[in-house]
Amino acid sequence: MKFSIFSTMIFAFVLHSFPLQAEDSYKSLKPYLTSTTIAVLEVDFKELIKNKETRPQSMSKELLNRLNDLHKSGGIKKIYAVFDTSFLNRSFPFYVIPTENDQQKKNTKQTLQKGEFFLSLKQMLKTSEDIASYQISEDRNVVIASKRKDQKHIVKLKSENREDILSLLKKNQGSLFSLAISPTHFQKRILEEQLPVIPGKIPNFPEGLLTEGIQSISIVIDSKLTKTELVIESKNEKAAGETLYFIKKVYQVLSESSKGSEEIFLLQKYLVPLQEGNHLKLSIDHKSPAGNVIGKLGNTLNNKFFRLSQRRITFNRFKHILLAMHNYYDVNKTLPARAILSKEGKPLLSWRVSILPFVEENSLYKRFHLDEPWDSDHNKKLIPLMPKQYYSPVSNVNHEFKTTFQGLAGKKMIMGIAEALTFQNITDGPSNTIMIVDTNDENAVIWTKPGDFVPREYPFEGLVGHFPNGFIAAICDGSVRFISKEVDHEIIRNLFMFNDGNVNPAY
Repeated sequence: MKFSIFSTMIFAFVLHSFPLQAEDSYKSLKPYLTSTTIAVLEVDFKELIKNKETRPQSMSKELLNRLNDLHKSGGIKKIYAVFDTSFLNRSFPFYVIPTENDQQKKNTKQTLQKGEFFLSLKQMLKTSEDIASYQISEDRNVVIASKRKDQKHIVKLKSENREDILSLLKKNQGSLFSLAISPTHFQKRILEEQLPVIPGKIPNFPEGLLTEGIQSISIVIDSKLTKTELVIESKNEKAAGETLYFIKKVYQVLSESSKGSEEIFLLQKYLVPLQEGNHLKLSIDHKSPAGNVIGKLGNTLNNKFFRLSQRRITFNRFKHILLAMHNYYDVNKTLPARAILSKEGKPLLSWRVSILPFVEENSLYKRFHLDEPWDSDHNKKLIPLMPKQYYSPVSNVNHEFKTTFQGLAGKKMIMGIAEALTFQNITDGPSNTIMIVDTNDENAVIWTKPGDFVPREYPFEGLVGHFPNGFIAAICDGSVRFISKEVDHEIIRNLFMFNDGNVNPAY
């Protein structure tokens, strides 16, 4: 199996040089390093572009072309992904791109604002659409790429001397990817206190595992993508020995609990570092058995990580929509009708437009002509302004401004009748009735269009697709659940209806 750079990054629990001059590049990075910075990933653009034939399998030609655009238009040679614990509630780091002069800064900003780079990155990572809408700004002699809501916070960061991180990056100049992980003592102490206790499993658990055993971690991939080196620095030789002992015991416990898993056996065989004084070092040739192990394990973890991430994002967006539905109810004493109707009773706009004021989009709501259909000359201009709450992180039709977040429009279903319902009408009980589902892409609809999902005879048809083993549903009581394909079909049909008289057992 061919080795993947992103497999290494996932294995190292973090996602994501040709001198500018190098010292100038680090000087540009310095103002964005703070007491809460935990890691920085440095990417050498020129080396990456120069070695096209050895690019990671996960990196598309399209993304490589976007990188080449950045290099040519802006003269960009390095990019830094900064991981800061004050941003840990976000999905991604923010990016710092040093430039040499105002013209280069302007060109870089313009290239990034076109959106192709982050769109290509989004497609490669199979992640949520947020990364595709990064805000690009200028600050000092750099270009900053981050989520819109983080921009003001970033430019006001209180920098601190983080020579620990800078020295790791400087030590590895000339590599393609260099990841420097160096939490402050305070961060390590907090993390250490939160480590799970494994009583009886690992005797002599080193008390200072993070504060002394792991002072810093450096992961470096060479410019030819042939070798990865990992170095763990400990406070002293004793702490390094205790950390190595801990790593070996963790493998042993994993092996015992996984009943002889081949992956764990291979980890024990190939991925135990060697101790050199107060350092633990591991060098992996990408074509060696160890490289194949990392590639295989990394791809597995990569897929699991992104599936869980996508599922979490969908859950959060459904919760936001449910909250909007309940807030709408508090104001209007009914749930929103399936559509805003004309005087003649013709459906004009979806319920998704009705709840805009309750998903923090009141200004957008006010721009709609509510007495005109969704595709009128005026209203269709608003279609590209689809709120992020209606984007599925898994969907491939977001760019068409279609949503897979839909109500159920069949007989005796929440969006199956023209009238607005009250909770008193839901006689099966809110906890036994599905309000919204995440359909597959084939059933996506323009978000403003009055259109919702009509279930088929086989209840999972049209719903399973974004996730292979079931679908996500928002329940009328405000909860969000993953409905497994293993659930009895009759129970699913009953959950679809709000007044069929059937109360379901636990599912």
